[in-house]
Order: sequence, then C-alpha cells, then structure tokens
Amino acid sequence: MQLVDKLADQDLDYLHISVGGFWNGSIDDDNNQTSRVVMIHERVGDRVPVMGVGMLRKPELFNKKWES
Repeated sequence: MQLVDKLADQDLDYLHISVGGFWNGSIDDDNNQTSRVVMIHERVGDRVPVMGVGMLRKPELFNKKWES
C-alpha cells in the first residue's frame, strides 16, 4: 500500500491493478477477504482512477457488488 500511495501522488491518468483473482482477499492476511482491488480503490480512488483485472471470466463476476 505504500507503493500505491506513492503512485497515487504522481500525475497519473489511472492505476491499473492486475491480480490473480479480482475478488480475492489479502495475500498476507487470511482473515481479510476484502478484494485487493477494492482495498486499493478505497485507499486512493479519490486521488486517481483505479482499474483492476483478474479472472473475471463469467458475467456474474463482473456484476458482483463491491463489499468492504
């Protein structure tokens, strides 16, 4: 998240986040099941647009509600 903060403070058009699974939780904390893309968006989305990808292979995965 320190890198994300540094990047968000640059003059970027957007941040592109590519993860193994868009809706997968933390890779460091098994108790945190919040999507890493959602966590990044919540942290810096007010400073820079965030786009994320990762194994969105079915329409229902695109339409899943963002949960924090």
